[in-house]
Amino acid sequence: MDQSDAGIKRYLHLARVSWEVLRLYGIRGILLTLVRCFKKVKSENLEDSPRAQDYIKGLVTVAILSKNRLDLIQPCLEAIHRFLSNKYKIEILIGDTGTTEPEVWQYYREAADYYKNIEIIKFDSYYFSKNYNQLIESHARGQYVILLNNDTMVTDNWLDNLIDPLADAQIGIVGAKLLYPDDTIQHAGIEFNEQGRAFHIYAKQPRDFPEADYKALVPGVTFAGAAMRHKVFDRFQLDENYKEEHQDTDFCLRLTEAGFKVLYNPAAVIYHFEYSSRDWRRGRLDILRLRKLWASKIKSIWAQKRQRLAYDA
Repeated sequence: MDQSDAGIKRYLHLARVSWEVLRLYGIRGILLTLVRCFKKVKSENLEDSPRAQDYIKGLVTVAILSKNRLDLIQPCLEAIHRFLSNKYKIEILIGDTGTTEPEVWQYYREAADYYKNIEIIKFDSYYFSKNYNQLIESHARGQYVILLNNDTMVTDNWLDNLIDPLADAQIGIVGAKLLYPDDTIQHAGIEFNEQGRAFHIYAKQPRDFPEADYKALVPGVTFAGAAMRHKVFDRFQLDENYKEEHQDTDFCLRLTEAGFKVLYNPAAVIYHFEYSSRDWRRGRLDILRLRKLWASKIKSIWAQKRQRLAYDA
């Protein structure tokens, strides 16, 4: 049914209702009914119209969750400002999940005053998915969003290499090459083993390991350092049923299910110190949830044998 048919059907229905109201309640009743009906039609038309996107073009929101640990957040922020982009402006949102150390709050105040692009948002407790969803939904203004761990240090051109590939509308998310402090690989994309478990392929290989040194479409990337368009994050958000881990894997699987591609870009290099305070016991339930929800898709990914494909724009 096209719009003209729908309109004719709506107004025929309105005429029948008007006649019945007139018969039962007189002219005053029909006038009140007409007012209500036209208000409803106007409301429906507004809801059908696309809403304005008020993201700031060319602005990148870097979102970080943090708690205490001045020894992590200070070098993290200093590295971001040492390696700024000439193409993109940034704003930094720090979602603090319960810092109790006075020196950290003092540093927050000093950094916000010095850099001018930092905002601190307080959360009562740590809850990765919920914290990030609220942080970005309520505070992020950028056209692009980067999720970044507080235990990371970025390197030269990291931001451009995460954001530039997003010019391809098919790319839903871009993940970085993450390195351990000894210059071995921590993350070069997420793949699945025969048992259906997600894992970081090429972990502990040298940083220039050939198979991890080219752009590739992969099943998933870790959110310790990943970028996406703001509107993509708004569309999918993080599943808050995951308590400790696999929020990122689930997000990437939902992206690919919707037709987007997940890109690993080794040119975006970030050191990741993995000083995580996650509770591995709570993570067991997340593993089971991921396997249950995505069993058939994970099986099909494994059946491909080669899970990463070289990307050529």
